[in-house]
Amino acid sequence: NLDNYLNDNQDILKSLLGDNIQLTIRCPKDVNIEVDVTDFFQIITNLAKNSREAMTGSGHFEIEVGIAQFNQQKSSEDENDVAYISLKDDGPGIPKEQIDSIFNPFYSTKEAVSGVGLGLASVYSCVTRNNGWIEVNSSEGVGTEFLLYFENLEVFVEQQNSLSSNTSPDLGSYKVLY
Repeated sequence: NLDNYLNDNQDILKSLLGDNIQLTIRCPKDVNIEVDVTDFFQIITNLAKNSREAMTGSGHFEIEVGIAQFNQQKSSEDENDVAYISLKDDGPGIPKEQIDSIFNPFYSTKEAVSGVGLGLASVYSCVTRNNGWIEVNSSEGVGTEFLLYFENLEVFVEQQNSLSSNTSPDLGSYKVLY
């Protein structure tokens, strides 16, 4: 599950963020998503790296996981539980006029020598490739929050646990259940 994955990779994230940025992880034990492990690692490390580069001096980077109601059809009968992963920092924020461009390949707010502008484009690609979606909230001088949404697989896990022992799992899948 996500709790185990994030705790197992906490040292890597702390190392990536450096000594001056405090890492907080809040994740309940019952949130499960289906996502490619390499893609998920790229998502969280790219967002952590971007936060580190945006913050000057010290700061705070927080990962919070939970369940939210998502309503595609705008009708209470069609609500689905989705897992969300919030990754936020207290850096300088992203100017409003740049928000619509940040996921474009080769777009960068950094100096030409410090980045090629593929980090957030890669994050967007990894999220959508795994049937998720991403939103960004940012306020200049306050910080930035990236919200990732994936289908909550609690029902899937319960169904898998109830399968008979005679059923062989499909070993051809490239997805890893967290």
